[in-house]
Amino acid sequence: MVTYLLVVAGVLSVFWFASVGLFFLRFMRLQPRQVSVVNETDVQHLAADLSTQAIQLDELRLWLFLEWLQCHCCGDSTQWINQDGDEIRMFLNRWLEHFSPDGLYAEHELIMTEISWWKKVDEKTLVRCISEAFVERALVQ
Repeated sequence: MVTYLLVVAGVLSVFWFASVGLFFLRFMRLQPRQVSVVNETDVQHLAADLSTQAIQLDELRLWLFLEWLQCHCCGDSTQWINQDGDEIRMFLNRWLEHFSPDGLYAEHELIMTEISWWKKVDEKTLVRCISEAFVERALVQ
């Protein structure tokens, strides 16, 4: 008798869990999927923040940062970013508008980290970076 009750309870519990599972699967499919869209104001704000931080670098560090940014964003493109704050902001605005919300903030953090690195880099490393950049430019031309 006990075995019979355990079998019936087991069958009923399996049926109950299956019903609940199917209900939730059906409910989840009927719900419209929400697509995360990046707010244009957020993109403009983050691009302005990055360009403001970048133009605080001295001329040489800014040039090397822009060299990095160009390679990071466009690969081996021949288009170069001028050291003008507005042009940097517009370039970053165009670059950042293609990211998802999570990707946008991750990219902002990455670029801020790079700017911070260029601010803190010691002279010996800076000279080595300059040498490498000139060698790479000479090989491209």
